Amino acid sequence: MPQLPFKNHSLPGRIEIGDFDEGGEGVGYHDLTAKTGNDYRPGTAIDLKLRPGGQWATVDAQAGEWTAYTVRVPFGGVYRCEVLVSNDRSPGAFRVQVDGVDAVPITPAPNTGSRDVYVWVGVPGIRLRSGAHVVKLLTERESISVEAMRFLAEAFDPVPAAGEVVTTLPPGLYRVP
Repeated sequence: MPQLPFKNHSLPGRIEIGDFDEGGEGVGYHDLTAKTGNDYRPGTAIDLKLRPGGQWATVDAQAGEWTAYTVRVPFGGVYRCEVLVSNDRSPGAFRVQVDGVDAVPITPAPNTGSRDVYVWVGVPGIRLRSGAHVVKLLTERESISVEAMRFLAEAFDPVPAAGEVVTTLPPGLYRVP
């Protein structure tokens, strides 16, 4: 089955962790446990649990598990990526890839003292081009739970004024009269 968006995600914005792409095991997600099914995404193996606020979260993700999200970036620029994570056992960790390249390096998930306490953990300075991308959240060290990811704009690329024509020249030396 091909990788298709489960929901339309636009950045900057929030991505709910249970809204990973369609396509099944090895395409929209990878889960190491044999359990399949949950109330939100029946037929998938991702371990999702309903949180008190009505949001779904992965629970006790193991090292090597991941979820993928097709996103649209209307305006290229620099973004901050944050993950809403819970960890009642140390040392949990995650990383985030964009189009198969690490955008967020391996990042520790702090011990929050409870599975019900979540904190935002993030990394600034991620450059994204405008267009479609695949964002992948990978668990690097186990026993973390994740509710969401968000990308916050730090700076947008300059946009030409209405009616302004922008010409890009190939690299080289040019004589200007």
